[in-house]
Amino acid sequence: MALKIKSSFRDLCPKLSEDELAQLEENILTDGMVINPIVVYDGFIVDGHNRYEIAQKHNIPYEVTRLTFDTDAEAMAWIYHHQKGRRNWTKKQAAYARGKIYAEEKQTHGGERKSGSSYQSDNLKSTTKTETTKTGTKTTSTAKSPSKTAERIAKEEGVGQATVLRNATFAEDVDKLAAPIKQSVLNESLKATNAEVKTLAQKPKTEQQKIVKAAKDSGKSIKEILGTPPLKQKTGREISPAKLADSIILKYYSPLAKGIGKLAEMNGGKGPAYKAARSAMNEVARQIKLMRSGNQ
Repeated sequence: MALKIKSSFRDLCPKLSEDELAQLEENILTDGMVINPIVVYDGFIVDGHNRYEIAQKHNIPYEVTRLTFDTDAEAMAWIYHHQKGRRNWTKKQAAYARGKIYAEEKQTHGGERKSGSSYQSDNLKSTTKTETTKTGTKTTSTAKSPSKTAERIAKEEGVGQATVLRNATFAEDVDKLAAPIKQSVLNESLKATNAEVKTLAQKPKTEQQKIVKAAKDSGKSIKEILGTPPLKQKTGREISPAKLADSIILKYYSPLAKGIGKLAEMNGGKGPAYKAARSAMNEVARQIKLMRSGNQ
């Protein structure tokens, strides 16, 4: 019977590089079997996605180990801690995993946890039994893993609770990115702040790809490519040309006139340079007044 794939399990861990995947396939073909069993929960693979894909591709036998959890969140916590010591994780990959686990737990239990519980895989208790199938040996294991909260995850991970909550927001944003961009953000080949990821996530995926390409081609940050968004009026009202003109005169012309006068005094008097500057200022003021009245 074919095993099932759940994206939330598969995508929780860093993906193997092309070279690593090729090496794994070569090892399995050389051995003629999948040495490490495929681990499943409720029919879904929780460990061994790549091994399973290679086994299916080459019709190679494999063993199956079955784990039982109370929730998907518990399964995800097991995946995270089981894989954490086996692969090199970037900071963003770890943040993404923490965020996904927290979000799943919150959805399942509303963020509540069982008293005295821990979500570390080394605290899981399990019993196993083995049987033979046409694909090899099948080991059934029942594992008990407790609920998690931001507080518990933070304590186990040695981070602040606020960090876990930020991780959840980050994970939600990352999941809105086009697949190649998501991978680049998580493996940190694309340098993007959480704020830049959020901005990208709010745009259509075709536009995301154009922005990222422009950033890579120019060597600029995503923020630089996007530019600074225009400021909005706090009141939400449009300002009239007359009010804007008066504001310019009040805010810039008067202080500048005083500054030029002070500078002239410091230089010993109001000479030709001062007169030329004032003349230029007067012309600017005249043009602003014309624009104020609607004359261009």
